[in-house]
Amino acid sequence: MTGDVLYHGGASGFRAGDRITPHETKRCAGCPICAAGGDANHLPDRVFVTRLRIYGKYYASKWGRGWLYIVEPEGPLERSVADPFETYHAAAFRVVAVSERGVELTMSERRRLYRLWKDDDLARGRGDRPEMSAADFQMRRLLKMRE
Repeated sequence: MTGDVLYHGGASGFRAGDRITPHETKRCAGCPICAAGGDANHLPDRVFVTRLRIYGKYYASKWGRGWLYIVEPEGPLERSVADPFETYHAAAFRVVAVSERGVELTMSERRRLYRLWKDDDLARGRGDRPEMSAADFQMRRLLKMRE
C-alpha cells in the first residue's frame, strides 16, 4: 500500500502527527437517518478511512463542517465490507496532513457521490425495487438532478 493515499473525514482540530482513535458514532438530534441507526456499520473499537477522497469528504461534512485528513495506519489495516466504496479500518491512524478544513459538500459533489453510490448499489443487485425507485426520484429531485 506504499504511496496510496488514505483519507479520514471527521472531527476538526487534528494536526500532523496526531493520532485518531475510535469514538462514539455522532448522532444529530432530529435526523431520521441517525434515529434509524444509519451508521450501523460503525465499529466502536475501529477508525475508518477510504481511498476515495469524496467519500472522506462526505464523512467530514456529516460531522458538521469537519476536516478531511490524509492518514496512515497504526497497526494492521483491514478491508471493510460494510461500505459501498473501498474502505478500511484499523485501531488508530496517524495524521500525515490536513487536506481540507470546514468541509461542506457542494451540490455538484453530492450529485457525484449519489451517482457513484447508485452505481455501486446496482452492481450489487440493490435498488431495483419500486420503493427504491420512489426514493431515488425524491433524492434526485432534492439534488436538483436532471430527469
